[in-house]
Amino acid sequence: MNIDLEGIGLRLHNYRKTKGLSQKSLAENTGIERTYISRVENGMPPSFDFMLKLTKSFDISVDWLLSGEGQMNFKDKANLLSIVDHDYLQLIETISKLSEDKKKKFIPIFLNLLDD
Repeated sequence: MNIDLEGIGLRLHNYRKTKGLSQKSLAENTGIERTYISRVENGMPPSFDFMLKLTKSFDISVDWLLSGEGQMNFKDKANLLSIVDHDYLQLIETISKLSEDKKKKFIPIFLNLLDD
């Protein structure tokens, strides 16, 4: 699986709209701050905790959210996180902890490495 950092926010936004949810209602259903949802939809990489809360509350596929590959919905929630490589989730967690300035510097470098 290739992680598409730039597309995570767009896919989250599309998923939310497909389900007819506002950011506020998504926040209420997941326990995630509405402002955090907004930041992810606007390009901030999500934290591991965000991914856990989202997948526990909805049938969204982590694989699809991170990479755009596969199906949007995941029917077997019990095995949901087991299909995502732990290293990918750790990478996202690490990136989410960077300052905004460091993220702006890191993400283009990271994406450039993927093109090689």
